Amino acid sequence: MWKVLTYEDKILAKKKIKRKAIRNSLFVSLFTFIFAILEDRYLGSGRIRYDPNLLSEAYPPQTWDEIASNIHMYLILSVLMGLFVYLFVTRERSVTRICISCENRDHDKLQEKCKCGENLYNLDDLSWIE
Repeated sequence: MWKVLTYEDKILAKKKIKRKAIRNSLFVSLFTFIFAILEDRYLGSGRIRYDPNLLSEAYPPQTWDEIASNIHMYLILSVLMGLFVYLFVTRERSVTRICISCENRDHDKLQEKCKCGENLYNLDDLSWIE
């Protein structure tokens, strides 16, 4: 059975989504930062570095001094990845509206009433109770 959420429950649900988005974006940023450094240190793929003279050759692994000099590039990459994840998690969801009495779903944003005469509610405004 569907139940309409109260205003306080809606605020708590939005805060929960934001906390989840921040946690996931920080995790992805940290993982990207560490992975990019270790990849350049041990594999030497050079995705962060750009040298037009060595385009046809493989990059050798970097020393720790070279990694320290390129730390700003690793930070920029990790922040961009974290921002992408944050925006992906907090994006607006598709609008699915549900009638509480007959449980019909409708994807039309303009329609306020169901065919049975009851109001349609956004899925984000409802919770399922058994």
